Formats: sequence, C-alpha cells, structure tokens
Amino acid sequence: MKSKITLPLLIVAALCLPTTQAQAAEAVPEVTLNIHPPQETKLRDGTVIGYGRIVFQAAHSGYLAWLNAQKSAPTPGRYVLTGKRDSAHQLRVRLAGEDWSGESKDRGGIVSTTSATRASFQIVIDGNQQAAADEYVITANALAIVP
Repeated sequence: MKSKITLPLLIVAALCLPTTQAQAAEAVPEVTLNIHPPQETKLRDGTVIGYGRIVFQAAHSGYLAWLNAQKSAPTPGRYVLTGKRDSAHQLRVRLAGEDWSGESKDRGGIVSTTSATRASFQIVIDGNQQAAADEYVITANALAIVP
C-alpha cells in the first residue's frame, strides 16, 4: 500500500512483503498501514504518525513487526527514515504499542505474544526533532509465530 499526502512532511507507506529470512515456524500475515503525516516540521517525541494492523487467521503464538529502514539505535524498534528527495533529510521513528516489546533477532523490531487474530502497533516520532519537508517511505513487515 502506498499513499501520498501533500503536507510539509510526506510519508509513503508500503505493505508487508514475504522475506527469505522467514523460518519454518513463522508465517506472513496481512499488514495494513494507516499513516497520518505531521502538519509541521517541529516534531515532539511520542507523536503518533501512523498505525499498523496485523491480521492472521491461523493458529499462532505471537507476532513480530519491523520496518525496512536503517536502525537508529541498538534498541529494537527504532529507525531512521531517509528523505527521498534529499538523503541528508532524516526522520527518527520507533514502533510502539500495548503488549509489544523489543525483539532480539536480526530484524530488530518488536514482538507481541498474543494468539489474537488481530494486533496493532503505532509508528511514533523518536525524540524531539526538527524534520525537513520531504517524502519519507515507511515499509512495514510482520511475521506470525506459528507452532
């Protein structure tokens, strides 16, 4: 899913894609992003700029979610989005949500241990920052942890 919004900060969203890293005990669920680009370039820590929704009908014990972006810290779930028009433009974001915690595998995302068929997470601004107006692409991925 890609969406374009004409605002000072333009954020484009993309859907989950299967990866070759998926292990036998994992399955690819449906992921939907709903992005709300900020109206201003002065951004406050914790401001929600988007929501991700994961849906998986088969039996599972949890979900992994991550972004296809440069990691901004050794802490899982924190990323740097690079401007499409100018690679010097950067936007720091993190994944958050109730009942989600840091995931320690190579993906560096977040994990939720739920058997619910639906789960959601947030994409939030990571730290107070002055962002440059640009187009920032967000690609989210998820895996369901299956028995």
